[in-house]
Amino acid sequence: MKKKNSAARPRALIALAIASVLGFSAAQAQTQAIQGPGLKHPGTITYDAEGVPTVVGATDEDAAWLMGYAHARTRFFQMDTLRRGASGTVAEVVGPGGLAQDIQVRTLGLRRAAWETWAKLSPELRGQFKAYADGVNAWLASNPLPIEYGALELTSADPWTPVDSVVIGKLLAYQLSFDLEIDYTLRLGAYQQAGQAAGFNGNALFFVDTHRSAPPDARASIPDFVPGGGATDDSAAAKNAAPGAAPLNASLLELAESYRDQIAGNPLIAPHLKRREDRAGSNWWMVGGQHTASGRPILANDPHLSLSTPMLFQEGHVISNDPRYAKPMNSVGSITPGTPWPLLGCTADFCWGLTTNSLDVTDTYQEQFVLNTFGLPTHTIHNGQREPVLWVFQSYFVNRIGDGVADNVERDNSIGYTNGGISIIVPRRNNGPVVQIAGNTGLSIQYTGWGATFELEAFRKINRATNLAEFRRGVMDFDVGSQNFAYVDKLGNFAYFVSAEAPIREDLQAGAVNGAPPFIIRNGTGGNEWLPAQNRHEGQNLPYEILSPEEMPYTINPARGYIANANNDPIGTTFDNNPLNQLRPGGGILYYAPGHSSYRMGRVDREVQKLVARGNVTVQDM
Repeated sequence: MKKKNSAARPRALIALAIASVLGFSAAQAQTQAIQGPGLKHPGTITYDAEGVPTVVGATDEDAAWLMGYAHARTRFFQMDTLRRGASGTVAEVVGPGGLAQDIQVRTLGLRRAAWETWAKLSPELRGQFKAYADGVNAWLASNPLPIEYGALELTSADPWTPVDSVVIGKLLAYQLSFDLEIDYTLRLGAYQQAGQAAGFNGNALFFVDTHRSAPPDARASIPDFVPGGGATDDSAAAKNAAPGAAPLNASLLELAESYRDQIAGNPLIAPHLKRREDRAGSNWWMVGGQHTASGRPILANDPHLSLSTPMLFQEGHVISNDPRYAKPMNSVGSITPGTPWPLLGCTADFCWGLTTNSLDVTDTYQEQFVLNTFGLPTHTIHNGQREPVLWVFQSYFVNRIGDGVADNVERDNSIGYTNGGISIIVPRRNNGPVVQIAGNTGLSIQYTGWGATFELEAFRKINRATNLAEFRRGVMDFDVGSQNFAYVDKLGNFAYFVSAEAPIREDLQAGAVNGAPPFIIRNGTGGNEWLPAQNRHEGQNLPYEILSPEEMPYTINPARGYIANANNDPIGTTFDNNPLNQLRPGGGILYYAPGHSSYRMGRVDREVQKLVARGNVTVQDM
């Protein structure tokens, strides 16, 4: 284990105000001078009576340093757990019980994706993450570790690095967007087999009756939205009552079942076996100033994460008087420890909220391999041609808890090449991993988050924005982890933008589903690929063709005077029970997701309509 660094030279001082939550009453609040290596100018951290920190820095980098220090003081064990969970190094802290999870998470590769992102970040964000890491490490160098480390027989913790902040951003996006097609594939296979044996249509029973895409309460957030701004011709697409699928082969179902059983106990992967609307849900609604008592728009937002997620956010207030900008940064809201500024909240000019959108950005494929003598893939077969795979060699370390020896973290040499010692990467799959192998077939996963993506750059820009146009430009950098961004400002604007990059599949763009739809495991040997980028759009980072910004749902100051969202279908493409029968304005099937949440939106929409009809809406009404 790396030792904490206490030899760095102090470069500045900050004043730390400790309030009642830290053992003092507000009247007894004390100011303590502390040394801060890496802090360029004097700054302050002040805690209110509820423990919410306010940091005031001379620059954005200094503000990030201060927030890193504040987070390390109250949340370091959580931060360490998050970065290790995303990086596949949990066993280094908790012991052998974390090894299986580490192997599976390393196979997926969030840390690999974080490194690729770090290499391509803007200089501004790299500087802030470096400063944040310096702030965390300043606290570690001069304070005892949280008590959890004593129980784990550890006397030191690895220093924080800028890539640790990036990987936490990757983890958040992954939790909100990653969908394995395993569960639905196994269910559909069972329906098809039962139908063949009993003489009924298993596809119809599955798609039309028991696993519908249509919501039971059809409420759209933007009922009049036209993708691309032009008329669409729904009749030109294949107008079926529901999508269908070719018969799934037995080897595919065996692979899916084996992978399901393998990851069943993994808290970071197992929840993604099922569709996203079964995992979590959030709500927001906005009412325009024409219907409020104050004449200003009002936003209400209650974002949710699953009950298995600990208290992820901490409230915080960030003030930066950076002279490089025309106005100070002054933002307050919910911050994920490990990152330096609010992910949702308010600035001096506007407020914003979030709910998750069900955009389908993951495809699982059945691959055909060429194997070497050790049973490891060297190539995949695509359109009859061999394509080489990449090998990533892994080393795992385990904390030997219970032997009475502090910091006894040793390399585990029991992990063979075929059971986690080598991760197999398929370049065609956005450098996605092979997660299951049986003979010369296996499963790979293509996901928009495996490459360099810039969600945290989006939030850096949002916290620095001063108006609607700048806010929207920030949202354009939110590449994966699709969110429904709600916005209200002092000027009276209220708006909604769906974020993230939606890949275009070659068969859908040609006008018909080839084999299985995208939310079932697909054929990886050809015909179901993501199209390479030819028309690049503002803010695009994915190397594949994506839906244009004008095709992603949005609305600004709608005439009806309100907008609501509760993870529902924003514009109604699933309301006829077929998410695959509408066309893009220039041709090809328009596809967002196979289904969305619905019941909460039905209730929210009815209640907000009552408020709007009555008028003079107040915060209490909301």
